[in-house]
Amino acid sequence: MYNLKNTRTICVSICCEIALKPKAMKQFHIKAADNDGIGHSFIIKPLSHEQYQIFNEQQERVATIEIDNNDYTHCRQSLDCQIDLPLLNSIRDSILIHDGVLVK
Repeated sequence: MYNLKNTRTICVSICCEIALKPKAMKQFHIKAADNDGIGHSFIIKPLSHEQYQIFNEQQERVATIEIDNNDYTHCRQSLDCQIDLPLLNSIRDSILIHDGVLVK
């Protein structure tokens, strides 16, 4: 005979523990539009602490950004950033949507 009350408690504990584990830091693809409405594909490689490397379609790193946890509308970009600010903001928004912080 099973005690359902204890079973339910164990299930809730396991589910909560799984939900609290951080996501795997795998690269992903996004599309972002520039000021002219032209779409570009990028590969995003998450680093640690809200930092992301951005690669173009030719697999060349074009920027590294760090998104501000306190204000998602702000991000710091690397000094060697090869992306203009409006496109970078579009990329940032796509990253936040992918991470579930923003909703489309």
